[in-house]
Amino acid sequence: MGVADFWKLSSTVDRANLNSSYFTDRQDRYLRFRSHTEFAQYCRDFLHRSSTFSYRLLPPSPQSSVPYDLHWPDPHTHPHHLESKAKRALTELQSAWVAKSQARPPPSKTEVLLFPVIQAGQFGIREEEQAFGLIFDRLTKHRTDDVSMSPTVDLTSGYFGLSKLYQSFVLQSRVHTQLLCASPEVRR
Repeated sequence: MGVADFWKLSSTVDRANLNSSYFTDRQDRYLRFRSHTEFAQYCRDFLHRSSTFSYRLLPPSPQSSVPYDLHWPDPHTHPHHLESKAKRALTELQSAWVAKSQARPPPSKTEVLLFPVIQAGQFGIREEEQAFGLIFDRLTKHRTDDVSMSPTVDLTSGYFGLSKLYQSFVLQSRVHTQLLCASPEVRR
């Protein structure tokens, strides 16, 4: 499928990620950090690392009939064989940031801790699954039959689908869990 074919497909199919509105007027694609420079730097580093194995969307050449041109940045890696490069880039990113976080003083009781995790099974990275496993394992140890005294897990996402693995975390732990999931039907 060529770029022009993809563009035609994306503007005619009524699905969230293939809808033409997915590419325009998307306010959820912009982030603004006002007071957390460290997290902003992590996001910048993530985007920089990801750009080494991502197409670049460029303005079309004057003779082009499509609304944009795609450019692959790495002449040594074919786009269909980027898995090891992507895994290495993202693993190095996470390792560097884990080392930085371990060098920081412990947080105060009023601070909120953010732990960016990457779930990219196609690259062999399953940090989110590992984190959820650890969280549910830990919370299971503190679970009681009295819901008011037991920990509660709230899971929500606009793209959230509860995989079999996550279902097993919830059901086997018997931790009180509240789920908010996207509708199975996507509409404009």
